[in-house]
Amino acid sequence: MGIRNVAVLLGSLQKHSCNRRIAHALVDLAPRSLRFEIVEISRLPLYRKERVASPPADWVLFRQQILAADAVLFMATENSRTVPGILENALQVGACGRGPNAWAGKPGGIVSISPEGVARGRTERHLRSALLSRDVPVMDLPELPLRPGFLMFDDEGRVANAEFHRFLQQFVTSFQHWVSRGYLH
Repeated sequence: MGIRNVAVLLGSLQKHSCNRRIAHALVDLAPRSLRFEIVEISRLPLYRKERVASPPADWVLFRQQILAADAVLFMATENSRTVPGILENALQVGACGRGPNAWAGKPGGIVSISPEGVARGRTERHLRSALLSRDVPVMDLPELPLRPGFLMFDDEGRVANAEFHRFLQQFVTSFQHWVSRGYLH
């Protein structure tokens, strides 16, 4: 199968967010066939149509990173019951920048985090819809909807709960199978 590169996008700007901790845990659990890379979107200039003809350097770099990836994983923190603005902006830059839709055909996965189950579900549905409209086939199961109380890390940021560890392992194994199913262009 070879190594598949997975671009990971964090939907939180916090330096020590649950998103970042979970992303690092998934990196640690990933099989050798998946190489996760966190693609920083915190300094990505806001999408504006008039910038497309002469895009900012950060847009160009971001689009190159997405185009080079074989798959994408979105870490979505619920934000007023919808997708965080930072992810919306990244989706727009990737889809509407100069050149082809950078997301097209890349298998995707979603990890959603919220203290409230209903809000988490809405966030995930909104993101799933946005991804499908950009030609990103999104893995359905297992879902990885998380609430902060379930997230248990030790002082070094490692997973400190066996049930949580198994949950993450199941997700990354399923994601590996999803990525390798032939959705790649």
